[in-house]
Amino acid sequence: MPIFILLLSVLVLTLSGCAPGDNPAPSAAAPTEEEVRETARGIHDRVLTLDTHVDIPANYATPEVDPGKRGEFQVDLPKMEEGGLDAAFFIVYVGQTARTEVN
Repeated sequence: MPIFILLLSVLVLTLSGCAPGDNPAPSAAAPTEEEVRETARGIHDRVLTLDTHVDIPANYATPEVDPGKRGEFQVDLPKMEEGGLDAAFFIVYVGQTARTEVN
């Protein structure tokens, strides 16, 4: 999934810089996958990368779920560092308890 986001970013940034009617020269070779990856990585390294919704269990940051170690969840510090994620909003689901009657 991260490579898809990187490639999509390159596509959007590339297309946003084209004026209507601008087309690459017919003889221009399409970029290789490696060139696209390099361009995407360069963009990713220059921008703030923020995940606005990371679901975590209620026992996050406990001995059972240590965010500093690679674990079974999608997000932990090692994965954030490897992926270049700069910041995240962590979300914990809290179930509803008994409701108070309204008079």
